[in-house]
Amino acid sequence: MFAQLSPAELAYALSVVVATLITGSIALVAWQRRETRGGISLAVLMAGATAWNACSTIQLVLDAESVIVGIQAIKLGAVGIVVGGFLALALEFSGREELLDRRTAILIGVEPAAILLLAATNAWHGLIWESISAATTAFDTTRTEVAVGFWIHTAYSYALLTAAIALVVVEILNSRSIYRRQATIVLLGALFPIGANLLVLTGLVEVDLQPIAFAATGLTVGWNIWRYRLIDLVPIAREQVVDTLPDPVIVLDEHDRITDCNEAGMTLLGGTESELIGADFEAAFEAYPSVIETFDDAMQARQVVTLPVRNEVRHYEVRVAPIEDERETRHGRILLFHDVSEREVSRRELEHQNEQLERFASVVSHDLRNPLSVAEGYLELARESGDDEHFETVSEAHDRMQAIIEDVLTMAREGSNVEATTPVSLRSIAETAWSQVDTGDAELDVTEDRTIPADDDRLQRLLENLFRNSVEHGLGQDRSGNDELTISVGPIGPEERTPTSEERGFFVEDDGVGIPEDDRERIFEPGHSTGSEGTGLGLSIVQGIAEGHGWSVRAADAADGGARFEFTGIRPAGPTTSEPQCSTPTGAQR
Repeated sequence: MFAQLSPAELAYALSVVVATLITGSIALVAWQRRETRGGISLAVLMAGATAWNACSTIQLVLDAESVIVGIQAIKLGAVGIVVGGFLALALEFSGREELLDRRTAILIGVEPAAILLLAATNAWHGLIWESISAATTAFDTTRTEVAVGFWIHTAYSYALLTAAIALVVVEILNSRSIYRRQATIVLLGALFPIGANLLVLTGLVEVDLQPIAFAATGLTVGWNIWRYRLIDLVPIAREQVVDTLPDPVIVLDEHDRITDCNEAGMTLLGGTESELIGADFEAAFEAYPSVIETFDDAMQARQVVTLPVRNEVRHYEVRVAPIEDERETRHGRILLFHDVSEREVSRRELEHQNEQLERFASVVSHDLRNPLSVAEGYLELARESGDDEHFETVSEAHDRMQAIIEDVLTMAREGSNVEATTPVSLRSIAETAWSQVDTGDAELDVTEDRTIPADDDRLQRLLENLFRNSVEHGLGQDRSGNDELTISVGPIGPEERTPTSEERGFFVEDDGVGIPEDDRERIFEPGHSTGSEGTGLGLSIVQGIAEGHGWSVRAADAADGGARFEFTGIRPAGPTTSEPQCSTPTGAQR
C-alpha cells in the first residue's frame, strides 16, 4: 500500500508533509481570528493550499494509482480556492472590501466547484485530461496530457491572480510606508506558488515544487502577521484619515495599537510614522497621562483635555468613535483631537467676568451700604441737633465710600485679561512698587532677581497692594512691641524647570504675625478685612491681577511665621537684564 521511496524521495516526501502542517496551522490560526478583517480570506487561501498539499502527500506516500483521478480533481479545485482566497485578501487589504458581497463570493466559488466536477467525470468527456496516469518516481507524481478544459481553468486562475496582484501593486504605489511593507510582503508570498506552477507547466522542472511554495507563502504571510501585524493592522480606516486635516487623528485597532495617524497626529505625539505605527496606546501617549486616564477604555466619548504641547498649554476637545464594518463588527476606534484653545480662553474670560460682576454686586450691595447708612444717620442727627461734630462722622463715611469706589474701579480695570506682556525684572518692579507705598520703617528684601512675562503697570499695582497689606496687618499685637517688619520678594522654581511647570513663579512674604489658616481662603473675598481702615478689596485686586495674567495665587505661612503669597503658573521670559542678583535690603523706600 505504501510506495517504495528512495532516500531522496523520502526527504522530499517529508518536506511536503511539513509544508502541509505549516499551511494547515496557518489556516487554523486565521480561522480562529476570522472576526478580524482579512482573517476569513487568509483562512480560505491557506485551506486551499492545505488541500493541495495533503493530496500531494497522499500521492507520495501511498500507492494511490486507483484514485489518481480523484486526487488530481481535488487539487484542481484547491487551486481555485487558493486563487479565490488570495483575490478576497487583496480586495480587503486594498480597501475594496465592498466588492466582496454574497454575489461575488458565489461567482468566485463556482469555478472551483465546476472544475472539481469536470475533473472527477473526465472519463466521460475528456475535457480536462486526454490521459492521466501515475508517475514512476515520487518527484513526478503524475503524467498527464491536458485537454482544453485544463487550459481554460489555468487561464481563468491566472486572470484572477493578475487582478489580485494588480490591486496589491497599486497599494504598494499609493500606500504609506508601513502598508507598503505589508503589501510588498503579500505580493512576495503570492509569487512563490505562481513561480512554482509556471516551472511545472513549462516543463523546466520535473519535481512538483508547489507544496513547498504554498508553505513559503504561508510562512511569509504569517511572518507579516506577527512582524507587521497584517491582520490587525490592515488599513481599514485609511479612507477616514485625511492627511491634510489640521486636527490630529489617531486610529487604534481592537488591541489598542496605533494603526494609522495623520501628520498632525504625529506632531502631537512627537514621533515618526515608523515609531508610532504599531505602538501601544499607553506608550504613545506616555507624555499625556490625562489622555490615558480619560480615554483608556472609551469607545465613544467627547471631552476637553488640557495638554502641554511644544512648551505651550493647549486645550483639545477629544472625540472617540468606534470603527465598525458593514457587519457591525468592531475593529477599533478613532481619536480626533480638535484644538479649542481659543474657545476655552473665551469661556474662562466669560467666567472671570461673571465672577467680577458678582464681586461688584457684593461690594455695592453690602460694603457701600454700610458707610452710606452711617452718613445718612449722622446727617439726620446733625439736622436735628445742629451739632457740627456729627458732620465729621458723615465726612469719614464719605471718605470710606470714596476709597471703596476707587478700589472697585481698580478691580474692574486690573481684573481683565492681560492682552500683551513684556519681560519684567522682578527686582526692578518690586523696588518701584515699594517706592509708591507708605511703608514706614519696614524693609524690602529681594532675595533673587528673575525676569517674568507680565504687564509691568498691573504687576506694580499687585505688589503695591501686597506691600500695603503687609504693612497694615503684619505689625500685630503678637509681635510684643517689635515694630520692625521685613518684606521679602523672590522667585519660585529653579530656572531649568519646564516652561509649563505649575511650580514656577514668585513669592511675597513678611515676617509679621501671619494669616490664620482658617482665613486663608476668605482673605481674597471682596470686603473681607481684619482691620478697620482698609476697604477689604486689596487682596481681591491682587487675585484679579494674577488671574488676568493666567497665574494662580495662594496664601501660606512664611518661613518666619508671617504671611506668604505665592504666584505660580508663570512661564519664563528669558534671562534677566537687570542689575546683578543679590540679597540686599533696600531700606524704607518711599
